[in-house]
Amino acid sequence: MARADVRNADMDAEFDEYRLKMGRAIGVVQNKYGSLKEFAALIGREEREVAKWITAERRPHIDAIFAVQILRKPMVIALAAELASDCVEIETVIRVRQVA
Repeated sequence: MARADVRNADMDAEFDEYRLKMGRAIGVVQNKYGSLKEFAALIGREEREVAKWITAERRPHIDAIFAVQILRKPMVIALAAELASDCVEIETVIRVRQVA
């Protein structure tokens, strides 16, 4: 029996847009930490693989990025900015308390 393709054009377009946003978020984080080569070494992956994540040619391994402590916070911020920009506002706040 032939298997029916349950995906439709709208689902494919939404998925493609999602992968592009994920790639942009990874690109933002990568740019903060030097070259693609340095970033790939930091997360223990090959440059070509990471480049394909950024261009949405391949599914990103987010767990590899989150495994590196210094990348967690910037990755969460980048994902929020890309994936939930309609309901998330990114603020940078500096507070100084003076003790007398």
